[in-house]
Parts: sequence; C-alpha cells; structure tokens
Amino acid sequence: MARTWRGGAVWAAILGVVVLLAAPSVAAAQTPSTKIGTAPLISPSALQVSAYGTAVTNTFATTGRPREVVLLAQALRGDRADADFVDQVYDYVRNNIEIAWMFGLQKGALGAIIDHSGTSFDQAHLMVEVLQQGNVKAGYQFGTITLTGAQFQQWSGITSATAACQLLAAGGIPAAINGVTNATCAGYGSQTVTSAVLSHIWVKATINGTDYFFDPSYKAHDFKVQDAALAAQIAAGGTIAAAAPADGGTANGGNYVHALDQALDVVRVAGKRPIH
Repeated sequence: MARTWRGGAVWAAILGVVVLLAAPSVAAAQTPSTKIGTAPLISPSALQVSAYGTAVTNTFATTGRPREVVLLAQALRGDRADADFVDQVYDYVRNNIEIAWMFGLQKGALGAIIDHSGTSFDQAHLMVEVLQQGNVKAGYQFGTITLTGAQFQQWSGITSATAACQLLAAGGIPAAINGVTNATCAGYGSQTVTSAVLSHIWVKATINGTDYFFDPSYKAHDFKVQDAALAAQIAAGGTIAAAAPADGGTANGGNYVHALDQALDVVRVAGKRPIH
C-alpha cells in the first residue's frame, strides 16, 4: 500500500470546503443559517508534487512536543527495539485514529490524539512525532496512491463512483475516479468505483539503516448492514399492538398513538432484552 508525504509546503494546503455563516438577525433571535460550499474535483497532477516513492526532505523540532505526544511515545516505547516500537506506533495510529476525509493538516498530532480522528496528514504527523520522540528517524512522503474499487470501499464504505467523487471533492482531496477527474462529479452515472488515485501522504521510518514505509491512515473496515427490526425480532407495529388497547390517528401531518395500556410497562419481545 502506498504511503505519503514530507513537505512542509503541503502541510496546511486545505482545499475545497468553505463555510459561510449568515449574519444573525437583529430583529429576532434566529439560528444562523449555514451554507457549506462544494468544490470541483481536481486532478492529483494539479499539485505538481513529487512522484510516488520520492521523498521530500523536511526537518522537525525534537523538543517542545505536547505532553500527550511525549507520554504516548513513552507508553509505546517501553524496552522495545526500534522495529517493534515502529510497529507499535503504526498499529496505534491505524487502529485508534479514524480518517477525516479532508486534504491537508487540520488538527495535527495533538488534535488527532484528542479527537481520535484526523486527515491523512494529521495521522502521518502523529506517527512521525511519536517516532521522533522515541528517537527513531522518521519523516514524510507525499505523492499518490492507487486503490482498487474494493480497497476504496473497504476504506470509505463507498462503492458509487459519483459518491466517491463527491466525498473527495468536498474534502479538497485531488483524485481521479475510474481513471477520470470529473470536476462536477456528474459524468459517472451509475458506475461503481473500479479504481481511485488520490494525492496522499504517508510515513518513512529508518530502522537499522533501512527505510520502511507506513500508511497509518489507510485502514480497511468491515462494514455491516444491520436490520434492527430483524435483530430484535420485532415485526412492524408489533410493540404498538402489544400495548393495546389504544387508538391513534393523524394530526398536523403526523401520526400519533393515544391511550396506551398503562398496566403494560414492559414489553418482552422473543426473549430479548426488555423494551421500556
């Protein structure tokens, strides 16, 4: 799997999402309206960055890190050798920090720890900061990754090419879906995702003189569709029927139920947990 990043210039390159808040009304107390702008999908080549696998050198301070990063490095380091420590840090970020589908550095290492989520840049930053705190030489690589449709679905839960385009465009992530960068996301029709090329960032760590690459932000998920009614073994309207006598109707465009049996305070359904 490809990894990415190293350039300070692309750290804070956040494209695409614009939030405009309407001015509050002075005549009456009203909730301000919010307009979330959308952006066109742009090609990864538009960034004119290094090709995949080419390192972009950068240097970061080795002191003054947030206490949370220092303590995390201490907790993961223990007496482990460098290789084991790197694996521990990678596993921590991969398994505990969920992906935020936006481009560029948003929260940084500390924010990713606090929120348990972050962009690929945030997650790479967290991994590098913890590794450097643990005295492992680490940095960034920036370039592109190419995913199959199955890999993209496992990461995002999305199979629709149109939805994938909209997700990436809204987050300002340069990409090509099915080999095409469609600025308006209107040309994919009913296509499913067969390939996705994304501008991306990953981590390079040097262990015993050898460079290894890690992508902590790419994580396959096991998405499951759960039918709540089937799982609870409840038929449509079953709980209302069990609570009869009752009457109901429609008022102001909404359905209602009236005069539920007050003696029926617990409904047991197929031996499952009581529903109050």
